[in-house]
Parts: sequence; structure tokens; C-alpha cells
Amino acid sequence: MSHTNNLISFLRHYGPIPAGDNMYDELIQSEIERHGIDPAIHITPARLQKIRKNFESSEPRNVILTGTAGDGKTYHCRRIWTDFGGDPEQWKMGKKIYSLTLPASKKNLTIVKDLSELTVSEKNDLLANLAIAVSGENKNDVYLVAANDGQLLASWRDWSDSQDQENHRIFKIVEDMLVDERTSDDALNLNLHNLSRLDASEHFQELVEQLVEHPQWSQCEGCDMLNEDGSTICPIRINRERLRNGGDESVFRKRLGELMKLARANRMHIPIRDLLLLGVNILLGDRQGKQILLTCRTAKNRAEKRDYRLTNPYANVFGSNLPER
Repeated sequence: MSHTNNLISFLRHYGPIPAGDNMYDELIQSEIERHGIDPAIHITPARLQKIRKNFESSEPRNVILTGTAGDGKTYHCRRIWTDFGGDPEQWKMGKKIYSLTLPASKKNLTIVKDLSELTVSEKNDLLANLAIAVSGENKNDVYLVAANDGQLLASWRDWSDSQDQENHRIFKIVEDMLVDERTSDDALNLNLHNLSRLDASEHFQELVEQLVEHPQWSQCEGCDMLNEDGSTICPIRINRERLRNGGDESVFRKRLGELMKLARANRMHIPIRDLLLLGVNILLGDRQGKQILLTCRTAKNRAEKRDYRLTNPYANVFGSNLPER
């Protein structure tokens, strides 16, 4: 039986695998528990401290989190739920809407972790109540809503078109806040955080550091591909070394960071999920057959045949291991 590192098995869930499991925060959490990953791989939540401080106040404001898929909206919602006393086991049930009472203000906090999960009727009910809350008319309820930019605007526009002038005015203010990249407006009791307005180059370096320096690489000890002096014939560990800074800065990693900065300068946003996907694909990418990511078993096969051309990290970074669409 070949030697196996649980970290490698876990990382495959972040890669470009056909199954959709890598698309959901809840399922990633279950895989963390199943594989015993400690610490979990994550970046410092972009807006969590501000959002937590808001809901700790005696007069909390409503919060909308926007951004593209993979920006961490669900992660922020889950952390707020657990940080304010919500049961983690309830969150795993995958409900659309969660509610709890905030300790300081005693207001009821409603958390919608993904607006797109709601039916049209559920969206209309939510938006009607949210509009009342952000207008300041409802003093007892406060909301945390996560939504894709386009989904938020389309749903709110469709709802407001059938409402009175005041509700349409509220929609226009929210729309202007998104377009102008403003987090607040004096007319509304609302903070709007766009998680897409983040620097991918900084996050990429942080994520890569966690990937290549994770303590559970120690599970490779005992593998016959790893020598006592630390040298290895394992393609996964070889790719890892290409990304490690060690005593000298990795030129490969530095160039990737520069590409991220160039993308940002051109207003190209790379979600956190895609940054993780890229890092994992560099480490585990495999161009042999239909299995596009290495396992410990297939890594040993490549090493025995010296088929390192199939696992080249410089090809993996451009997705050479991925099938044509």
C-alpha cells in the first residue's frame, strides 16, 4: 500500500476537479474535519473585523456583502453566525436563512448567506423587509445579506419596479453605491462591502505560503520517495520547492505575484477561490489521462517512470493539464 498524506487528499478539493464540491464553503469545512487539517488554509477575512464590530455595537447597521463567486461571502456569514453564538451544527444543515439575537443591541439579526438560493417569492419578501430596515423604519431587525453583484441588482430592480417611488429610490441609492464603490450613504442605514475590491497579489502570496509551509507536509515522512537529507523524487514535493521562498525569494512565486498586480491594474479581479485553485494546480497538476490532479499514488507512478514533463509546474500554472472546453 502506497504512503498517503491527508493534506494532498484535502488539497484536491480546492483544485479544478470536475465535481462541484470545491465550490461550497460548507463542504470544504466538512473536508477539513474529515482529513484532520490543522490549521485550516485561509486568508485573514477581508472585512470580518469591521462587520463584527458593527454588530457588536448598540446601534448596528445593515450589511450587504457583494462580490463574485469565491470571494469569501459565505465564509464571512458563517463566522458572524458562530462569533455571535450561533450553533456551528445548525449552520451545517445548509438552511437559506439564519436568525439570532445580537447581545449588545438585542436586535434580531437575519443572515442570508446567498441571495441566489432564494426563490423569487422568498427574495421579494426579504427585499421588502430589507428595504424597511435600511430606510430606518424598522428598529428591531438588522440584516446581513450575501449576494453576487449582478444578482443583487437584478433582484432588487425587479422587486422595486412593482413598488412605490420610495422603494425605487432606495434601490437606486444601492445601485449607485455599487457603481461608485461606496460603502455607505447618508440616506440609508446600510454598509455595503464589495469583497471583489481586494488585492489578489497580496492574497496569493499569503495563500501560497500556507500551502507550501503547512505543518502537515510532515506526513510525507516515511514515504520512500523522501530521503533522509530532505531530497526527493516526488513530483508534488518538487513542485512545492519551486514555490517555497526558503533562504532566497522564489523567482517563480515573485513573477506570479507581479502578474497578479498587472491583472489588478487592468481591473481584472481574481477571487480567493481561484487563487487557491491556481496554487493547488501548480502543486498537483498532472497531464496524464483524465485525472488532472496528482494523488500520492499517481505521484509515485510519475516518479518511477520519471515522467516529470507531465507534472511541470510552469505548465500547470497555465492550465496545460486541463482538458479543452
